[in-house]
This record gives sequence, C-alpha cells and structure tokens, in this order.
Amino acid sequence: MSDAGIHIRIITHRLIIKGLHAQIAADTVTSLEQQGDTIPYRDLVFSGLKHQVHADVYVDDAPSVISSLQKHGKDVLIYTQNYNTDFGGPRASNWSDVENHVMTKFEDWQKQR
Repeated sequence: MSDAGIHIRIITHRLIIKGLHAQIAADTVTSLEQQGDTIPYRDLVFSGLKHQVHADVYVDDAPSVISSLQKHGKDVLIYTQNYNTDFGGPRASNWSDVENHVMTKFEDWQKQR
C-alpha cells in the first residue's frame, strides 16, 4: 500500500497511565518496528479521540472506537475480534484483508479523479 502512495497513519490511545508516557510511546514504536515492513506506517498519533484525526479509512477492533467512528460517519474497517462481532460493516481478519479493502477503495478513488 505504501508503494502505491497510500499514507498509513497509526492512531493509538495508549497514553493512559500518567507519568509513563515516554515509556509507553517508546514501547509502541519498538513494537511497530519489530513488525518490519508488515505495517509501513508514516505517522504515529496518540489520541483517544480517533474520529478527530483525519483518515480516509479507519481500521479498529475496539467496540467503543468503532461505535464512535461510525457515529461520526467515518469509513471504518472492523478488525474482527470475538468482542466486536455485534457491529455491522466491512471486516478484516488479517493484514491481507486490510490491504485488499484499502487498495480497492484507493482504486475507486483514483477512477473518480
């Protein structure tokens, strides 16, 4: 996706323990770097208000985030987990599913230009 010009932005809400932000941020970056090229992200944003951070497609598994994004009219791809099966909408079970969904959307946007 990155090679096609798609900008991957990771939006996470991990800064929940006061006084540990530096360690949590470092741990998050370390974890992402260990993934290698699996998720070739360009931005890393720490925010609990994910709907306020711009994205064309959001991918999330947390029910509260999915609900908020859908409530705000965002395009949400639900990363399937046993705790979010009650939500309707497009789903992904793995990174390949995410890539296929996003690439299809990207190709549709390119045709509309």
